[in-house]
Amino acid sequence: MRYAADLLEEFNTAHPDSYQPDGWWRPSDLRNEAEHQEAEEREQAELDAQVNTLACDLLSVGLRVGLVVSPGTHLHTAKAMVEKGWRKEVSL
Repeated sequence: MRYAADLLEEFNTAHPDSYQPDGWWRPSDLRNEAEHQEAEEREQAELDAQVNTLACDLLSVGLRVGLVVSPGTHLHTAKAMVEKGWRKEVSL
């Protein structure tokens, strides 16, 4: 979307007589939408990282105590926990 905004801005600069300030596809709108989409992607990546971290921790603990479960159980459990609000606390 940023690329489209740049192209539209170049077009508007090159053809000032065809620029419509109230048009549907303003460069600023496209950039705002791109920022919104990137923020959602970052948030999803952070959630995925939390799920993977928790799944690895659950698997590790399960192996230590001799818990045998079907494959993928740790990942499904971790995903459910993160969706319910679990967040890993990092302590130094």
